[in-house]
Amino acid sequence: MIRGSSNETGFLSSEIDFTYAGDTTGTWFLIATGSQAVESNTLATWDTTNITDGNYDLRLRVYLNDGTHLDALIPNLRVRNYTPVETPTPAPTAILPTLTPTETLTPTPYPTPTVLPPNPAVLTQVEISTSLAYGGLGAVGLIFVMGIYLWLRRK
Repeated sequence: MIRGSSNETGFLSSEIDFTYAGDTTGTWFLIATGSQAVESNTLATWDTTNITDGNYDLRLRVYLNDGTHLDALIPNLRVRNYTPVETPTPAPTAILPTLTPTETLTPTPYPTPTVLPPNPAVLTQVEISTSLAYGGLGAVGLIFVMGIYLWLRRK
């Protein structure tokens, strides 16, 4: 429930809006409008369960008969429906530990890296050329055999 006063001289209408705290886009979301001036009473009912928990700015805008308006702003209003309200945590009391001597550690040297054996999957230029040659001969041979087969089938 939002309580306040909107009774200004020349009152025409009023509206209650909210925006995200720190929002620089100027986007306001309407909560309620009023056509009657209110003096220290309920201006609107705002169901905050429809918005996410966070900090918001609340604005009462009163429009006057001369075409101007007056704004009353409540900045950084905290809405907490689903998250607990933060409570201050007491500072811990200092308990000084009793120091006991510890054993001095000596660093262990890292093992010396060993040379890896040559990679058996490496192909030489000769092996690649030989493989291409055998593949080419195999393809030519297959085409030759298919040609003979088709020639014999026609007869």
